Amino acid sequence: MRVYLVGGAVRDKILGEPVSDKDWVVVGATDNDLLNLGFKQVGKGFPVFLNPNSREEYALARIEKKKGKGHSGFYCFFSRKVTLLEDLSRRDLTINAIATDARGKIIDPFNGVLDIHNRILRHISSSFTEDPLRIFRVARFFSKFFLKKFVIARETKALMKKMAIKSEISSISKERIWEETKKAFCGSSPERYFQVLYECKTLEIFFPEMDHIFNLSFKDSKKIINHSSISRVLSTLRVISKLTNKIEIKISALCIDLLKIKSKKVQCEIHKKKDLCKNIENICNRISTPIKIKKEIKLIILHYQKVHKIHYLSSKKILDIFEKIDGWRKPNRIEKIALIAKADITNKLNNDYYPQGEFFVKAFEKLKKVSIRKIIKEEKIGEKIKERIKSKKIKKLNEWIKNQKIIVISD
Repeated sequence: MRVYLVGGAVRDKILGEPVSDKDWVVVGATDNDLLNLGFKQVGKGFPVFLNPNSREEYALARIEKKKGKGHSGFYCFFSRKVTLLEDLSRRDLTINAIATDARGKIIDPFNGVLDIHNRILRHISSSFTEDPLRIFRVARFFSKFFLKKFVIARETKALMKKMAIKSEISSISKERIWEETKKAFCGSSPERYFQVLYECKTLEIFFPEMDHIFNLSFKDSKKIINHSSISRVLSTLRVISKLTNKIEIKISALCIDLLKIKSKKVQCEIHKKKDLCKNIENICNRISTPIKIKKEIKLIILHYQKVHKIHYLSSKKILDIFEKIDGWRKPNRIEKIALIAKADITNKLNNDYYPQGEFFVKAFEKLKKVSIRKIIKEEKIGEKIKERIKSKKIKKLNEWIKNQKIIVISD
C-alpha cells in the first residue's frame, strides 16, 4: 500500500497559497484494507474513506469510464492494480494532477508544475470533454487565480466551447452548479467566473438573463471581452468582492448589477417592490441559491438604497428600517446592507468614502443600548409596550442625531 498527497493541496503549496484541505490517494489497496485500519467509508459504492485520526479523505486509486450523458454518467473502477498514473490521468487540469509521495517527492506526469509557473490552466487529455461540469470548474479556477494572472490555454477553451451542448449541460444537477458557483463567489474575482461561462456559450443555457445582459453590453464592440469590459458590467460585484467574502452579499451585488440594466426584453423596475422581488427570485433560481441565502438577498436589495438617503430620513423611518429587516434579532443584516450601499456608491463615484453607511451602523448600535426593562415591568398590554419602546428609541435617536456632524455623499 502506497499513499500520495494529490490535487489542490499540492498545487496550492507550489503556488505558495495556504493549504486547508488535504486529499490522499491510496495505491495497491482495497476497501477492506482501509476498513481494517479503522477508516470510515464515505457513501456506498465509492472508494473514499475518512482517516480516523486526521479526518482527511483517502481515496482508492480509480479509473472512470464514460457510460452515459452528463457529469454523472461515469462508471468507477477501482482495484489494487490501478496505478497512480491512471488515477491522475482522469483529473481535469494539469495543475490538479500533481502528487507527492511520503518523502515529499513530486510526481508530475502531465507537466502541471510547469503550467503553474507559466500560469496556464490546461486540460490533461481529450477525455476532458466527457464531463460538462468541467466547464464550470475551469471557470471557477480562472476566477480563483485571476489575480495571479492565470489564463486558460487556447486549446482548452476551444474544447470548452465544443462541450457547451444543451443536452449535456442540462444534465448537470442544480446542486453541482451551485457548488461550483458558490466556490467562485468565495474567491476574490467572482465576476471572471461568469466571463468564462459567457465566452464558452454556457450562460445562455443556465443563466439566460445574465447572458442577455452581456450581449447587450458587447453587441456594439468587435473587440474580445477584456478585463475592463467585464468590470464595467459586473462592477458592483467587483467592488464588493474587495470588501467582504460573504456569499449572500456578493450575490446581492450581482443582482444589483443585473437589475440596473433595462432593455426591451428585460424590464427591471427597481422602484416597484413586487417586480424587484420577482427579478431577484429569477436570478437566484438561475444559480440555485439556497432559500435561506435568497431571503437575505431580498432583504439587502429591498433596503440598501435607503441608506443613501439616511441623513434625510426621520428617526421614525430609520427605526422602521431596523424593524422591517428584523435587525434586533439578526443584527448582522445591518452591516450587510451598509456594505452593499457602500459598494454601490463606490462603484458610481469611484470613491470609497461613505459616511451614510457608518451613520446607519452607529444609529443601530445606539438603539441597541436602549433599556426596555422598566417599560416591560410597568406595562401589561403588549401594544402599549411596543408604543412606549418605539417612542423611547425615537427620542434617543433624535438626541443622538442632533450631536452628529452630518456629511452627505450624494449618489
